[in-house]
Amino acid sequence: MSFTRISAAALISIAILSGCASTTAATAKTEAVSSVKIAQADERVLGYFNADGEFGQEKTSNGYMRKYLGKTADGKSVLQDFYAINGKPQTSPFVLFDDAGLEDWNSLQYTDGDIVFYNADGSVSARTSLQDGQYVGKHTQYHGNGKVFVEEVYNPDSEITATSYYDEAGKPLFAFHVDNSDDYKVTVQVYDAAGTAYPATEDHADKIDAVTETIVSLMNKRAATEAKLAGQAAPEAQELLLPRQPEE
Repeated sequence: MSFTRISAAALISIAILSGCASTTAATAKTEAVSSVKIAQADERVLGYFNADGEFGQEKTSNGYMRKYLGKTADGKSVLQDFYAINGKPQTSPFVLFDDAGLEDWNSLQYTDGDIVFYNADGSVSARTSLQDGQYVGKHTQYHGNGKVFVEEVYNPDSEITATSYYDEAGKPLFAFHVDNSDDYKVTVQVYDAAGTAYPATEDHADKIDAVTETIVSLMNKRAATEAKLAGQAAPEAQELLLPRQPEE
């Protein structure tokens, strides 16, 4: 299953929903047994995806295998994806609310519930929760060493309300947050090497540029490492434009 990441355009569009970062160096936890309950077991291989996400019945060494595991008590299909290179899980079992996602690599849009993504070496790459194909609650991506790279928070309407980026040591880099408790307030911050927070305003443009460069470097390093583990070519380099603190 493909894993949607926040794009530069998305960050710009949600700049008015922006946050504060915690300095805790959270890490990916070892995954317990899946919480998905299968009422009607029916395990079989549905087919294969190549590295570009095209579905078919031919297995490619650097692609993926999709298994059908059965149905939940309310008749929803349960799937799981695996790496072709070594047979290890690429996802935890996940539930479709619409079978239009059976052969779709972008099946997050048809998924309900919690899902964990793994690298080909078995480490946790990301975890998220979905309702009717939309993010709710926390959406977390991890560095290769298991520490949190980016953590996003979504409200029940799937509106993003906070995002925090961290380096590989767990130090905060950038954050935005919206506080709706009383008066609507948006906070956007960047952090220097000492962990000091600065408002992401034009007065601190140099710090914003430095943090952007660091995040982009980490983002592309992470993507290249994950592709290499899966036996795939490194993807094209990504870019990022961070939002600024709104003027009062």
